[in-house]
Amino acid sequence: MDKPYVPTDSLTLWYLGSPASPQLVGELNLQHGGRAVALAYAPGWLLQGFALSEDLPLASGLFVARQTDTAVGSVDGARPDRWGGRVIRKFEVSPRLSILEYLLFAGDDRYGALGVSQRDDVYVPWHRSPLPSVESLDEIAEVVRKVLANEPVPQPQRRLIQPGVSLGGARPKSLVAINGEQWLVKFPEGDELDMPLIEHATMKLARACGIDAAPTQALPLHHQHAVAIRRFDRLPGRRLHAISANVALRAAGETQMSYLHLSQLLRRLARADEIAAQQHELYRRMVFNIVMDNPDDHEKNHGLLRLDDGHHCLTP
Repeated sequence: MDKPYVPTDSLTLWYLGSPASPQLVGELNLQHGGRAVALAYAPGWLLQGFALSEDLPLASGLFVARQTDTAVGSVDGARPDRWGGRVIRKFEVSPRLSILEYLLFAGDDRYGALGVSQRDDVYVPWHRSPLPSVESLDEIAEVVRKVLANEPVPQPQRRLIQPGVSLGGARPKSLVAINGEQWLVKFPEGDELDMPLIEHATMKLARACGIDAAPTQALPLHHQHAVAIRRFDRLPGRRLHAISANVALRAAGETQMSYLHLSQLLRRLARADEIAAQQHELYRRMVFNIVMDNPDDHEKNHGLLRLDDGHHCLTP
């Protein structure tokens, strides 16, 4: 964006299931003294859209976040994660950084199929630029290093990392194009161990155990590795509506986050003929994480994809 950003208390939310034909979902508004974001569905979405999450049924009126420092329902999943927030604070010049700004500045590459725009007549994201190729990996790693060290990053290099790619956590990450597909690349962060290489090996082991895990690649850097994970919320010409288990469980009114509660959620949201298979998959993941002594097993590392028939399944 060339023009300076002028803060506003409302933005528009769009559904990008077919990116070539964005659909207006509704209006986002600041509430609770600027510490929460609410949603009001647009009339057109009420006629032909779907409920974005269980706490956002298709109904008129304003849906307000139950807690401060969040956006309502699945809109909260469109926010950048801790790394993305760090990139935004580093790169963006804004007189205000509320949740609404974080939603806007996350740009067009965020997780799932939602988008945020300043206009209500056409979807215009804050950031939209071609993805760097994997051949730019060393240059991307240098930008990551500068962000971590709080060093200046020249404007041309800023296009190499995208703040909106949110899969949870603070580990540095970016998107690259590999053979025409979008891959999420996670970088080391001053680790003594080569953690990205360990993650790649763990994902390979999970697939060998029959778990539906996303394809990964280990990408060599000068001293360690980065790990590339193929995006599961993107198909050719399509984006899939995806929410984390954290968002889905909160939308269901759950106050506790556990495998048991996620299993119960699947009984309600999965297709009837897929419930048993989905619960078996969840059980395999639970056992695998216990056996691997995974210290990073939490509800933001599990998620749900919305299927064409309106039901949900576990994300890889």
